[in-house]
Amino acid sequence: MPSHSPGAATRPSRIPELPAVGASRTFRRRLLGGLLAWLGMHAGAAESLAPELIFERAAPSIVTVYTADRFGKVLGQGSGVVVHDGFVLTNCHVLKGADYVGLKTADAAVTAELVEVKTAYDLCLMRAPLLRAPALRRGNALDLRIGQRVFALGAPLGLELTFTEGLVSALRREQGYPLIQTSVAVSPGSSGGALLAPDGRLVGIVTFGAVEGQNLNFAMPIDLLDEFSTLPR
Repeated sequence: MPSHSPGAATRPSRIPELPAVGASRTFRRRLLGGLLAWLGMHAGAAESLAPELIFERAAPSIVTVYTADRFGKVLGQGSGVVVHDGFVLTNCHVLKGADYVGLKTADAAVTAELVEVKTAYDLCLMRAPLLRAPALRRGNALDLRIGQRVFALGAPLGLELTFTEGLVSALRREQGYPLIQTSVAVSPGSSGGALLAPDGRLVGIVTFGAVEGQNLNFAMPIDLLDEFSTLPR
């Protein structure tokens, strides 16, 4: 047997074979695909905002809605969302029987007039020319997934700018649009408030909760806003 001095390295009997050209290209394609997938996952994660930042960005676009009869008697209270300069979306049942509608923000109180009604969806559009509040960035309810985190922002029981968190519990179908079932906490007065996606965009209008159940709350998809002809484009 050949002898070796102590500490001497043993040379391999032959040079290892390199991957064939085709195999190398396949490896590069797989590596590139993996990198793109990784970047896609992290890009999606980057769109999710911290809850406190979601609140900070959305709060200026939320109003408390007060209604009264022609004698000035207060009838009820709900929530509303600024969807365009001077335009606020809420639920029609919030405005039921009202002769007068007032909107309150953190800085001011103004009057509003009803301009368009979509009874089938319980959505009503109001105009308030004196309102100085930014429109909330709009998302797409069709992109929601069951199990996704969502947030509600409104004025339950008149407690302005109450912020709650929950999940998309289910997506029901109503006339081609999803009725968003959610576990976010809502109460009387929450109606007309915002349902927000993890990126802070408006995806729904909080509409009602099932009295006989727990955490069975529902929101109308913001995509229905496209059906309002009086809203400026």
